[in-house]
Amino acid sequence: MICKKPFGVALVSLIHCITAAAGLALPIEALADCDNTTLNGSYLFQDLWVNAQAPNCQFTPPSTINCDAVPGTNTVKGIATFDGAGGAVFNLQVRHIDRGGLTTSTISGPGTYAVTPDCSVTMTLPTGESSLFLAGPSGNFFYETDPIGGLQPNENFLGFGIRGG
Repeated sequence: MICKKPFGVALVSLIHCITAAAGLALPIEALADCDNTTLNGSYLFQDLWVNAQAPNCQFTPPSTINCDAVPGTNTVKGIATFDGAGGAVFNLQVRHIDRGGLTTSTISGPGTYAVTPDCSVTMTLPTGESSLFLAGPSGNFFYETDPIGGLQPNENFLGFGIRGG
């Protein structure tokens, strides 16, 4: 059996695909049993967001094309600490590169998270922004699952967290 899935497919789908290929097809509930206690402790966090929008180009006949730079890249890194009960504390550094250059900022303070039985995680940062992630059933890692095309057209996300010591 060949399993082909687009980039950003949930880990649970991958596990289901592997078990089906091995003749061990199980209901999804048997593969993951997560709740808020799945994420507990401090995680090293890294996130990359790219706006892959086509550049704004102007054509001047007969043969001149002028294009603006492609806008928008954010990187976020730092530590996210989860209490096992839906509360989180974030200490993150943000770097934003766009047509105006490089800016840096921080996101620090309390936030929330909710883990569903299929290990989907919704995190809300101190800024009020929310993202969808997927936790490994062991709780040792999580990764961002916003698909290519993201929340807005042309957005691409890659994010993950790994439990520290």
